[in-house]
Amino acid sequence: AGLPPPPEAVGLLRELLMQGERADLDLRQALQQGRAKDLDGWLSARAPFDPVTTVDAMVADGEFEPLRDLVLAVGPRCAGVIEELARRGQRRVLWLASEGASLRADLGETQVLRAKDPEAVEESTWSVVNPAPASIRCVAPPGTDRALIDEGMRRALEVLRLRAVFEAFAKRYGMDLVRRGLRNARQVASLPNAGALDEALRGEAAVIVAAGPSLDKNIHLLKEMQGKVAILAMNQTVRALRRAGIRPDIVLAGDWGNLTPHFEGVEPDEIGALGLSTVVTPALFDVPAAQRFVFAASPWIERWLFDMLGDNATLHARGSVSFSLLELALRMGCHTVAFIGLDLAFEGTRYYARGAADGEAELEARGDGTVSMRTMADTKMKLAASGQEEDLRRILDAQYRVQEVPGWHGGTVRTMADLHAQLVAMRAHVREAQGRARLVNATEGGAFIEGMDHVALADLLRSLPLDANAAEGRIRDRIRARLAGVDAPRRVETLRRELSKVNDGLPKLIDAVGVTQRELARLGHRVDDTPAYRKARARWSQRARGIPVEHFLSVESARVVEDALTAKNMSVATLRRAEREVFARYREAAEDLADAVREALPGLDPAVAAGASRG
Repeated sequence: AGLPPPPEAVGLLRELLMQGERADLDLRQALQQGRAKDLDGWLSARAPFDPVTTVDAMVADGEFEPLRDLVLAVGPRCAGVIEELARRGQRRVLWLASEGASLRADLGETQVLRAKDPEAVEESTWSVVNPAPASIRCVAPPGTDRALIDEGMRRALEVLRLRAVFEAFAKRYGMDLVRRGLRNARQVASLPNAGALDEALRGEAAVIVAAGPSLDKNIHLLKEMQGKVAILAMNQTVRALRRAGIRPDIVLAGDWGNLTPHFEGVEPDEIGALGLSTVVTPALFDVPAAQRFVFAASPWIERWLFDMLGDNATLHARGSVSFSLLELALRMGCHTVAFIGLDLAFEGTRYYARGAADGEAELEARGDGTVSMRTMADTKMKLAASGQEEDLRRILDAQYRVQEVPGWHGGTVRTMADLHAQLVAMRAHVREAQGRARLVNATEGGAFIEGMDHVALADLLRSLPLDANAAEGRIRDRIRARLAGVDAPRRVETLRRELSKVNDGLPKLIDAVGVTQRELARLGHRVDDTPAYRKARARWSQRARGIPVEHFLSVESARVVEDALTAKNMSVATLRRAEREVFARYREAAEDLADAVREALPGLDPAVAAGASRG
């Protein structure tokens, strides 16, 4: 002990150290070439990833159902797993993989949606076929970046939660909204629609005015831009625009509540063109405006009336008319579309801009870190549609968890469930719009929105190639020209004829459904269908063609049978019970639609068609 090592031992140790350093360098270079962070990651990436074994592990707990659930497959090595899932009947798969990964062409009924990055997972999840999946499972080979998996799952779950909200809304209010649309059927036929504005403002810039707290900061800048850019606004901002002396070129209102307070005091010509969805309260058609037009805010609840007229008038709202305004600006051909007031977050306890309608109301902050909209009840309850009061009161009284999201100025801002849902939907809207226009978030506050340029409004306006000598009425003139010349009597007659066909066909359809129900009852729990049941189903299916009952059936009806097929205790009795429930829902919807159509037809009588055109 304490004696120095022999010289030959020191030399050997030095040689071993040098070899170790060279080996370490070689390993680091190999890992870098293999795009691995460490040796474990490199080994994991080359570990066996057998499709059959992997899928067996996924379904081992008995909770995963191929018809009902969604799979998020992460990484190009999942190709074999996806093919194995398709072989076992998996209906819907999201594949998060870089470009270049491929699958075999024939996967049967399996829907595979590709996403090259986590941001694209959102857009793909919106495209998953209905009914929306009840749950989601993730599969990834060993060594896959955990952050990539977590981000992909987070974005997919956010969209699935939002789709569930939309489905619940359709189930709760779908037929009521259909009745409201039919109540306005004469206006739908006699007024111009959003489709007439396609390419109307090609080469122009547009500013969309939303009602978030930041609107108070820069709304005044629009005054000098009147006539130089198209000013498109949502109904809740009309009061703020009037106070600032700004005359919007287009205002959209798409909600079915009582929105008339938002237009108090409006004078003729202050609003260039007022766009109204089919479900608005009829009093809005009397709001003073230079022109009016109609649109469908929902592709499945409102579009069917326009389909009968051969129109493409859908401006999908996705929960907020700001989405409809974006789609309108894109359809009009605007090369730049900028938002102001699109906070999608709150400022302190402020939910809206002070200058906007309901701007005085503020959120109630609670000691547990949640917020409530209870203090908004005085203004919000006045806007409630008939039959919506109880649900609206429940929404106002609820406590909402505060969420932190990236902010326009950097850092984070605070938001809550409904605003965050709009943020998720807006990100998808923006991705879909890429390449159609430059999209700018000029809100100067609120949430950061992926895919948009974030520029102060003053800087944006200075950078746009605007004509300083442009006449103030130039934008309105282009819009006016597109909305002129509607042949109201002919269109009213067309809609009356098409609705009459539906009216004539619905009793026959209801009768056919009744026959099918009786044959199903006689069938009992038999495994094989009887000839009489097959004949009844074929008759019902034939009579259903051309009658848009599916527009008004909740997508839950489709889930009824799928849940029965995937139930742990699935039996013939379970499946037959699900079939009976589907037919009962179908018949109920058909009977409700028949009542609504009968009520609407007198308003389309030729005797009143000539006076139907308004605005």
